[in-house]
Amino acid sequence: MARIYPEASPQNTGSKLAEPEIYWRLKQQLPDQFVVIHSLPWLASVAREIDSRSVPTGEIDFLILHQKLGILAVEVKGGVFIYNKTEFIYKRTGQKIDPIRQVRRGTHALSKWLHASGAGSWRIGYCVIFPHSDMGQDISIAFISKPGNTHSF
Repeated sequence: MARIYPEASPQNTGSKLAEPEIYWRLKQQLPDQFVVIHSLPWLASVAREIDSRSVPTGEIDFLILHQKLGILAVEVKGGVFIYNKTEFIYKRTGQKIDPIRQVRRGTHALSKWLHASGAGSWRIGYCVIFPHSDMGQDISIAFISKPGNTHSF
């Protein structure tokens, strides 16, 4: 079982279903070699240190750490979404979102911060999880994990 922080339960982020669901799945399904950190709201302040432009408040929902594989930044989007080849649309409201850009921005800021802090270079990847959506065949293959390849990134 993965070590996860906070240890007792998911951080209260306002995500009523999606993040807690992913929290418990990661904790129970990843092996001991993984460390998972839930909710990194400090990332916006770190990003401001690196890039003086105004950075909106943001966070990385989960960081999955592994000594050999590296770091995976995870953005979780609850609710039902539709993917129309160029954007993700929240089905209930029609709101368009860009979670790839969101997690990419956080990932790059984290990478720069780690390097600037002397932690060296790490392999860092990112992904978006839509736990309540079925994108079917409509989503680009670049966004789909390989079946049976649950622990590599």
